[in-house]
Amino acid sequence: MASDEASRDEASRDDASRDEASHDEASLLRLLRAVLECDTANFRPGQLEAMTAVMRGRDCLSLLPTGAGKSLVYVLPAMLRAERNAPGVTVVVTPLLSLLADQLRRCDEMGVDAEAWSGATDPTRLERIERDLRAAAADDEGPTLTLLFTTPESLQTPRLRAALRVASDNGHVAALAVDEAHCVSQWGHDFRPAYLALKDDRDELLGGAPIQALTATATRATEASIAAALGLRRDHVVARSSLNRANLGHEVVRRECLGDGGGDGEERAAVDHVVAVSRAAKATAPESAGIVYARERGECERVAELLATAGMDVEVFHAGRSKESLRRALANWAGGDIDAVVATVAFGMGIDKPDVRWVAHWGPPTSLEGLYQESGRAGRDGKPSRCVLYADAGELDKIRKLDPGRAEKVDAYVRGTSCRRAALLSHFDEGAGGGARACDENDVPCDACADVGAVKRMNAAADRKSDRDAERKLDEMRAAAEAAAEEAMRGGGRESAAREPVAKLAAAKPAAAPPTGPRRIPAFRPPTRRAAAAGASADVAAKRKFVCPMKKSADDPAKRR
Repeated sequence: MASDEASRDEASRDDASRDEASHDEASLLRLLRAVLECDTANFRPGQLEAMTAVMRGRDCLSLLPTGAGKSLVYVLPAMLRAERNAPGVTVVVTPLLSLLADQLRRCDEMGVDAEAWSGATDPTRLERIERDLRAAAADDEGPTLTLLFTTPESLQTPRLRAALRVASDNGHVAALAVDEAHCVSQWGHDFRPAYLALKDDRDELLGGAPIQALTATATRATEASIAAALGLRRDHVVARSSLNRANLGHEVVRRECLGDGGGDGEERAAVDHVVAVSRAAKATAPESAGIVYARERGECERVAELLATAGMDVEVFHAGRSKESLRRALANWAGGDIDAVVATVAFGMGIDKPDVRWVAHWGPPTSLEGLYQESGRAGRDGKPSRCVLYADAGELDKIRKLDPGRAEKVDAYVRGTSCRRAALLSHFDEGAGGGARACDENDVPCDACADVGAVKRMNAAADRKSDRDAERKLDEMRAAAEAAAEEAMRGGGRESAAREPVAKLAAAKPAAAPPTGPRRIPAFRPPTRRAAAAGASADVAAKRKFVCPMKKSADDPAKRR
């Protein structure tokens, strides 16, 4: 009888839990539609699962594609707490101050009570945040804050830690959200050591609050590394959505095939290609603006100058610019007042501009994770957008020196002739076993799916040209070695000194693209007059009769005396 009663109590609790979950889901959907101002909006795959997991006190790793609304995973539960007058602060850790500022602006637009704690925050606001975190439940029902944005470095400041410890002791810390969670993984493409302290902070500082880890770029290895580095509990939820972005068309442009020659000709042709991409986008979406990514600050400045000379209206965005310059650049780009921004890879992280119609990489990125994340800043509104990667053999060699493992995959992507979409999805283990799907009738086709013949011809021509360039460099090295050898002989140097440049040349292996057809054998070069004369002298010397030194000494009259 007691057993039956216990079973009924358990069933009753399960029913109550299901009713509560159903009520929460309905409330979250209502808030979503209010935020998006659309009565028919629905959650994207993985969003609701991630929200409800943390609301039930469970850790969650959310793997959602760029533009899939990752920030709503922690914003909507915070709005629901505020609506129900339930005190609780979600601490949101972000990697960049620019990302923090943009998220704070969006919260203000949605009416969410959020603040940011960083070195750039006004001291008066810091005092207000500190007082609010220290508020007890008896004092005006606890903190009014629902979201507190900070960086992993700022989270280590004693003043903030002391205030958060008080809030935690009062039961007012709801969750720890880790945005761009791949930064915690040494397998990730943007590792940040400061993220490693978050595992201890959850237990020692935030009272064991559940963790929401969010990222758009995690392979299976990175996923496991994130879970271990953050100390996610064994029963943590993995909310996963397909990383396929059907509206993005990926294409690769081999620089070797542009222009009428190497060097400046290729670069001018690449600039013209970017200009054409920009003008095509402006023709259909006048208020749109593109992004051109470059790896280094100096390259950003140089590319921006080239594009401006070609007639584009561009701004530059990187950490070496003044705050006023960055603010102006971001405002002009976000408002669609310019054609494009030329920026380093951090630009655009978390910035929600829906109508970016194109993204270009001026050179190959160091990883496919970076390529996916940066290209994903195009087409957040779901409309067709272009993602163009410019590359040549020399640039591929450079990134191979930075990170050989990841660079090999980028190299294979650039030189590939199969579907770009499938290549990216396969990298993230999507479709493992059965293979990632290629572009279909619902996708904007990549260049390989649109015209595989053209891609094969481009790669073949580019590889032939890079072979010729490598042979020319080898000829130049050989000529330089021969000249050095002759100079050493004229100067009376030792034979070993003359041979040293030749030995180095023999050991050198010029970097060249793998051949796609029969190797071209360099034409025979007849010896120079100097070399022929030297060869003739060697033959005459070889024919002279050998004379034993001892015999010569015995025949020498001076020696006999």
